[in-house]
Amino acid sequence: MANVEYIGGSVSRATFAKDVVNREPVDSITNISRKLLFVFYFTELKGMMGETVVHRWERHGELVREVCFQIGGPRWRIWSSEAIHPDSHGDWKVSVLDTRGRLLKVSHIGY
Repeated sequence: MANVEYIGGSVSRATFAKDVVNREPVDSITNISRKLLFVFYFTELKGMMGETVVHRWERHGELVREVCFQIGGPRWRIWSSEAIHPDSHGDWKVSVLDTRGRLLKVSHIGY
């Protein structure tokens, strides 16, 4: 799915990664391997200063967790992570939402 334009701002980058170091994703991934203990979801936002953004993690369509972020600048990088357990198989989805519930970005990954 393409980025959804936000009034005055947008998601300029989003990726799943093995880690985040110095506010940048390390080793972007397209599938979760059994060797990973955590999977990270990195998002770069532009023009959303003062807004609150949510990472909504879902597995098989069921909500796993939500992580809220206060956006503190005109270009802001955020990330959240999820522990991967042997029983975590399936389709994962992370949605990026604003406080009004508008979808800014959605990404999928399988395990």
